[in-house]
Amino acid sequence: MIPTRLQTLSPPWYVRLFGWQLTQITLAAIFLASDFIVGPFVQFPIAYIVPVALAAQFSNPRLSYSLAIIQPLIRFGFVFIWDVPWSLTVSIVNAIIRMAVLLTIAYFINRTVRLTREVKRLEGFLPICSFCKKIRNEQNEWQKIEMYISKNSQADFTHSICPECARTHYADFLDKSQKT
Repeated sequence: MIPTRLQTLSPPWYVRLFGWQLTQITLAAIFLASDFIVGPFVQFPIAYIVPVALAAQFSNPRLSYSLAIIQPLIRFGFVFIWDVPWSLTVSIVNAIIRMAVLLTIAYFINRTVRLTREVKRLEGFLPICSFCKKIRNEQNEWQKIEMYISKNSQADFTHSICPECARTHYADFLDKSQKT
């Protein structure tokens, strides 16, 4: 496959930094530690979204879902260390709501990333033979256009003949059928 200009450029340093799983886990630990230090009355629930979103965008879905579950559970564990005025039931409900919100965010970001990759797969230049119309794939193998598109998209093919090709290739047959 011929690389385009966008494919040859390396991502900026901050994209590479946020793409590391260690960075995402470290951010989650920093946000949890800061949440613990300030106590139960000042909360940073929005900060829990950052590591989950970065993991969903740059790493893998498993890490984003893991962070979406682990962070609220650790935050729930803080209730047993702090002296909080609310009941254990309220803390459980809050943890469940946090998990649900973070899991939903992780799901939608992961889905968007997956769909964007699918769209980009068929974008750009496709090396195609001028004569037989075969396409060269990523392994430098030539395959029929129908096979390439079926394999790399959701499209299926049916074959028919356009009127111009029917006149060009089957003129004798069409003339006989029109006479009868």
